[in-house]
Order: sequence, then structure tokens, then C-alpha cells
Amino acid sequence: MTLPSSNGQTIALDTNYPGESVFVLPQGGSIVNTGAAVTGGSAQNWQFTNLGTLQGGSATTAAAALKLGSASARADRVDNYGLIKSLATQQNGPSGVQFTNGGTVYNYAGGTISGPDGVHTDRASMAVYNDGQIVGTVSSGVYTGRGALVDNSSTGTISGKYGVVSNGAYNVTVTNAGLISASNYALWFFGSGLYSVINEASGVIQGGDSNAPAVDFEGAAQSQLLNYGTIRNMSGAVMRSKADDNVLINAGTLQAGASRGPAIDLTGDGNRVYNLGTITGAATAVRFDGDNNTMILGTHAEFPAISLVVDGPGSVLGGDVVSNGANNAVVLTDSGSTGVAIKGFDSLTMQGVDWTLSGQVNLTGATASALSVRQGVLRLTGILTDPGGTEVDQGATLLVGDAAHRAATLSSVGGVTVDGTLGGYGIVNANVLNRGMLTAADAAPQLQGQGLGTLTLIGQIQNDGTIDLRGAVPGNQLHVLGNYGGQGALRLNTQLGGDGSPTDQLVIDGANGGAAVTGSTAIGITNAGGLGALTQTGIRVVALTNGAASASTAFTLAGRVVAGLYEYEISQDPASGQWYLGSSVQPTPTPTPTPTPTPTPTPTPTPTPTPTPTPTPTPTPVPRYRPEIGAYLANVYASATLFNHELRDRLGATSGDYQSTQPQSAFGSSAWARVEGAGGHASFADGRGAMHNTRWLLHMGTDVGAWPLTGSGDRLHVGVMAAYGHVDTSATAADNPNRASGSVDSYAAGIYGTWFQDDVQRLRTYVDSWLMYGWQNSSVSGEGLPAQSYHSQIASASLEGGYAFGPVGRYGIVVTPLAQVIWNGYFDHTVFESATGTTVDFVRPNGMTTRLGVRVNGTIETSATTRLQPFIETVWRYEYGQSELAMNGRMVSADGARNLAEVNIGLNGQFNARWRTWLKVGAQLGGIGKGVNGGLGLRYEY
Repeated sequence: MTLPSSNGQTIALDTNYPGESVFVLPQGGSIVNTGAAVTGGSAQNWQFTNLGTLQGGSATTAAAALKLGSASARADRVDNYGLIKSLATQQNGPSGVQFTNGGTVYNYAGGTISGPDGVHTDRASMAVYNDGQIVGTVSSGVYTGRGALVDNSSTGTISGKYGVVSNGAYNVTVTNAGLISASNYALWFFGSGLYSVINEASGVIQGGDSNAPAVDFEGAAQSQLLNYGTIRNMSGAVMRSKADDNVLINAGTLQAGASRGPAIDLTGDGNRVYNLGTITGAATAVRFDGDNNTMILGTHAEFPAISLVVDGPGSVLGGDVVSNGANNAVVLTDSGSTGVAIKGFDSLTMQGVDWTLSGQVNLTGATASALSVRQGVLRLTGILTDPGGTEVDQGATLLVGDAAHRAATLSSVGGVTVDGTLGGYGIVNANVLNRGMLTAADAAPQLQGQGLGTLTLIGQIQNDGTIDLRGAVPGNQLHVLGNYGGQGALRLNTQLGGDGSPTDQLVIDGANGGAAVTGSTAIGITNAGGLGALTQTGIRVVALTNGAASASTAFTLAGRVVAGLYEYEISQDPASGQWYLGSSVQPTPTPTPTPTPTPTPTPTPTPTPTPTPTPTPTPTPVPRYRPEIGAYLANVYASATLFNHELRDRLGATSGDYQSTQPQSAFGSSAWARVEGAGGHASFADGRGAMHNTRWLLHMGTDVGAWPLTGSGDRLHVGVMAAYGHVDTSATAADNPNRASGSVDSYAAGIYGTWFQDDVQRLRTYVDSWLMYGWQNSSVSGEGLPAQSYHSQIASASLEGGYAFGPVGRYGIVVTPLAQVIWNGYFDHTVFESATGTTVDFVRPNGMTTRLGVRVNGTIETSATTRLQPFIETVWRYEYGQSELAMNGRMVSADGARNLAEVNIGLNGQFNARWRTWLKVGAQLGGIGKGVNGGLGLRYEY
């Protein structure tokens, strides 16, 4: 029904229009009265739409503009497009819209509802959907005594002395995307109901009283506030609650006034505050005066029970976080940083990704996990103290200080237990049990690029895990002012060079009342670019200062430490107790003899002037070499000379062993094969190392042609040949328990040519020459080091000549002086050991061997076609080259001159006119070592 305009009287809907329940005041219409403008009784439910102006009440009349009862609770409905206004000035009752039994208000854009209370209900709950303006001219924009749902859209405004007020044990839900503004409380919930506030990203909730917060959950236990937008107080706190078990989730901005108090002030117990946004207060951002409260800082929160996921830009605190109660906790999630003070909390737990605390943190809990790093990286760049303990779980990292905050300090009375990683540039004032990883400075991956530094531990440390000081360059320190013990590991970067080379260092300091080192720590050394050098004193890797002491078994090496030519070992200086890494052999101290008593002279002679003592010369250090030196030297020498041979090794038959009746044209060519095995021993570096090799080969070939050159019984034989050989080497070094081994697999092919002046009996002059080229796969394996494989090529050339005199006597003795020159080339002669950073150069890869000797053989004929021919050969052999190598530019060589005496004995046999065989054994002895060899050959004439 459409209502006409009226002035000066109250329109009582149930009296004036009996039987009607739906009314419209049209646009342009108005009902104005000093009392109530429109009323509806409780006999039925009302639906009222206002397009015009509805005005009631006055300064002296406490009347609502629209007052409706209803037959059913919450059944009335008001739709307002115009103006509903009460001019009353009294509090508690008169309003723009007043429900006596609840109802629903839709205030559309352009609509205004105002009065002492804009909208008011007492005996039943109501719902308010606001797109326009609701104004409390004396008290509240919206007031409920029985619960309410308030939905303020992005165009809506609710204002008054109070914005939304609830007083009752009922549920109230406020959703705001617009503006709720008050000169006092913006949201005031002083009943005991359950309250839920959602402030959307566009929403602003604003209070304005220094004594009243913008939001007050005064008696609202188990209530929630979720803020995506802005909640602020122009002069006081943002939120206050005396109730328990409330949840505040801030993903927006909470801004307290500058005049007083914290932004959030909670005096109840069991409350949880999630800050995913910004909270700014006057000196204090959040204060807990109750017990068992939790402050959670992060960027993300999930609540599976209500299917809620909240994401924010990240926690920012403008003011301290303070606890005045018991068992209150701070929890860090996701990533973030804060520079404010965190005071009075029982515990702080890191269960996020990466957090930095640069303010002062004072914890009060006495448990072993008062500070608990469960996951992620927690960086302390300020000062944190706790009377309890600190725990760093496996996979988690606690960093105390960085390069810009070296005074950062963690003081933990109950000690620090590390199952994850503890590191930094600062100070840890606590006893430390390390079962995980302890680092210093840029050895932590999260601090890479920040340079050298020291982590200081004031207290004792039990290292049952790993201490890793290895940063970008050597020089980091772990400084322990207290006892050190454990069975763990210590890893250091050291530039393996001479005395005083840069190194990471463990410092044990007795300045706090003494310090002792117990247990046994295995030190692992990573070479930081050192080329290896001979040390006198060594490189100090463990420093004992101010009376600190250690047992002689406190430190060992975890593995081999090598660089260049040298093997480094760790030892303790018996005089100073310091621990050094050195490449020289420490001398065994000579026992001090018992002094002979000095007899008393009679009479006392005039004393002879004491001469000025001659300074004791500094002893020359004795190097500790790597055994791999010998393996490389043995490999290159044995493999380069592997296929060296003389004519008789290939031919078998010796001068004078052919039948004199054999015509020159018969059996002009042959095929042959031989096997040979040999072994040798030599030393290097002035006897400081020994090397051994064993080798065997299969060598075969065939003549491809034979031609006379002068027609006077001579003949030139030309053939091709191929060979496979294998070399095994081993090496040791003095004062070094480690061994090295090597191997070579070699393949070669070549040609040969031999001219006999007398091709029938092979007497008088002969000349033999051959060329070979080969490919090799080599390896050197040092004990405790990765095997090093490398490839090379070899080439060899020989020229041999001799003159056979004889035969003489019954057994046809033939004497053959001979001379031979062999050139051996070795190519691709540089090897880089990536595991040790060592470059191995074979300094003289090409070698020359000369042989000068005499061969004596006789012949025993057993039939017309079979014979035996024993022989003996003595040779002086001189070898040049292939006896030196350099590791990182430092030279070492095999010992002695390469002059060797060589003796070979053997037996050649002819079974018939076509088949011949031979057996040879020999020995070599000289300045560089000794060796033996043996061979067996077979030849077929065709």
C-alpha cells in the first residue's frame, strides 16, 4: 500500500490501515512528526519501503522515525532508498529504524538512516545490509542487544559515537568493505556472545578516542577478527580484549594512534594473533597481559576446520611485542624480518622459511626449547637472551650475526643443541652440543659473499657432528672460549703452501678460566689453490691460546692431504702445543742425557770466560713426498720404453747359425712372435721414494720382402710388426704410509728393416732399424685419492749395427760387438689432477737409450736340421730423459745416473729347416735401480 504524505501526526500502520502489512512511501513523499513518524505493532510482520523522507522525534521527544514490532522474531523488513531520520537527542532507544522484535534493513546506495542510534534492536536479532549511510547522531550507528549480522558494502558508511555495538550473549557477524567510523569505539562488543569481524581489503574501521580502542572484544570469548583492509584509531589502540581464546588474523593494516598504548592489547588467555600484514602502535605493537597466548608472524595462514586460507603481504611490526603473562609464545612462519623488541615471551619458535630478527629478544622460558628452530633459516642480527635452552632441528639453520652485525649475540643459559646448522659472524654465549653442523662466517650457504669472519662461542663445545669453516677463501675462524671435546669432524679451507699459508682455524682459548681439548677430531682439509711447498714449521690449523691445552691424540686427518709433490700431515708442536699442517718430516726428539755431576774444583780456578755461543742453525726440513710421484715416473718410463728391443729379440737366430749349404735364395722371408716379461725397481728424490714396475708384451711381425743390394750374398729384409703391452707400477714414499699404483695399456704398430752383409750365415756386418708408433691408456691411483686416468701416444726409432767375427773352434764361437741408439718420444705429457689441483708435467718426455756391448754365441748341431745355440750378451746401457717430472712447477727426478750394466743369456733352437725358437733372460743393474726380464720367441721361415 502506498502511504500519503503526512505532517504532524504519527502514522500507526496497524490502526490506520488494518489488514495491510506491506507499505511504500513513494519518492517525493514525506511523513514528518515530532513523535514517531511511523509505527507498527506486534500483531503482524511488516514490510516497509521508503523512497521519500521519514522524520520523527525532536530534541525534547525521544521518538524513532520508524519503529516496528512483529508477530514473528526477525520477520520485519525495511528497504530504504531515501531518508529515515530521527531528530531525538536522547540515548538508549530512539533511532532512525527501531525493531522491537528484530528484523532486516536494506539501506541502498543513496539512502540515509540516522538517529541517536541509526538502527536499533532489543529483543531479537537483526540483519543490516548497507550500501548507503547509517549515522548514530548520539550513540551507535548500529546497536543490537540480541545479536546481528551487519554487512557494510564498499559504498556503505556506518558512523556515530560508536560504529557497531553489541550488548548480549548472542552472536554478531560484521562484514565491512566500506567505512565504519566512530569518535569512540568503532566496534564495541561488551556482551558474552561469539563475534566475527571480517574487514575486506577496501574496508576501513576507524576509531577516534584515546581511551577506547577501535575494536573492543571486551567479553567476547572465542571470537574472530579477520582484517584484509585498514583498522585504525586516530588517537588510541586498535583492538582490546579481556576475553579468552579469541583469534585475530591481520593481513592488512592495524594502525594505532600515536598518543598511547599498543595497537593490540589482550588481557585474556589463550588468544592467537596472526600477523600477515602491518601492525603499528605507539612504542608497542602487541601486548599480552594474559597467559597461554600465541603471536604468529608470517605471510600465510590456513584454518582447515573452517576451510579458510589467508595470505598477506608479510608481517611488519611498528612497535615492540610484549608479554606480561605466562607461557606466551611467538611463532615465525613463512619469511620475514622485524627489528622490534620481543619481550617477556616464554618461547620463540621458528617454523618458517627465512626470518631475520634484528631487535632485542628477551625470552623468559626455562625449558630446553625456549628458542626452537624447527625448520628454515633464522637469522639473529640483534641480541637474544633466554634462561632456557636453544634447539636447532635437523634441516634447520640458526645464524647469529652477519658481516654487518658481528656483535649479534645469542645467550642461552640452558645451552644450544644443534642437530641442524648453527653459524654466523656473532657470539654464542652458551654451552654447545653439536650433533649437526657448525659453521662460521661465509661457510654457511646463506652468508656466501659476505667475506671472512669469526664465530665466537663463550662456553664449552661438545662436537659430535661436523664443524665446517670453509668459505670462499681460507681465513674463517671458530673461537671457543672454553673446553672442546667430541668425536666429530672439522673441515677447513687451507691454501696448501709453505709456512703461514692462509687457512681456516679453530681457536681454543683458555681466557675464561682455562680450556682443555679432549676426544679425537678428524680434520678434513680442502686445498684452496695451494700449489704445495716444503714447510719448516707448518700451517697452524688449531691454535691454543691463554693456557689452553690438548692431548697429542686430539686431532687427526680425515683423509690424505696432498698438493703438488707433497703429502701434508698434522702434528702437534711439543713445545707450544699448537697444531700444524706440514709437508716436512718432524724429527724425533733426542732424549736428554742425565748430566754428569760437576766436581767441586780445589782450589777454585779462575773462571774461563764463557765464549759467545754459536747460533744453532735452522735445520733443513726433510720433505714428505707423495707416492704418486713414483707411479707417474714409473708409468712414463716403463710405457715409453715398453717396446724397445734389439735385432736378436725379433730374429732369434744369431750369427753363424744358418747352414753353410743353404742357398741364398731359400727361405727369404719369415713370420715371428715373441712374449716378454720384465720387472724393475728404482728410487726417486734422493732415496725418499721407491718405485716398482712389472710389464709384459706380445710382439709379432712378418717380413714383407727381402732383396739383395750388392749381389755378393747380402740381403735387405723389410717387415711390419704390431705389439700390445701392459705395465703395472707401484710406488711408496719415505715417512708416508700411503701407497700409489699405476697401470698402462699400450698398443703399437711399426716397420723394420735389416741388412745382412752375409745373409746365409749372418756373419760380418749387419744393420737393423725399426720405427713404432703407439697409443696408451694410463692411470695412477693413490691410496685414498680418486684414480687419475690419462691418454698418451708414444713413438720409437732405433738404429743398431754390429760385426760378427767367427766362427771359431769346434762349437763355432761367434763374437759380435754391437751398438744401438733408440729414441723414445712421449706425447700429451701433461696431466691435471682435479681432486688435488695438481698439474703433472713430464719435463723430459723424450728419451734416448744407447747400448754398447758384445754378444758371444756358439753352436751345437744335433742333426742336419736341428741345432742349439747358447749365447751371452753384456751391454753398457746409457739412458737419457724420461726421468723427471714437475708437479705444480716443482721438479723431482729418479735417482742416480742412467748408466746400467745389462747381462742377457739365452738359448736359440732350430727344430727343422723352417721353425726356430729362442729363450732369453736378463738383468740390469745401475745407479737408478735394477731389473730383470725374460722372453720367449718363435719364428717360421718361408
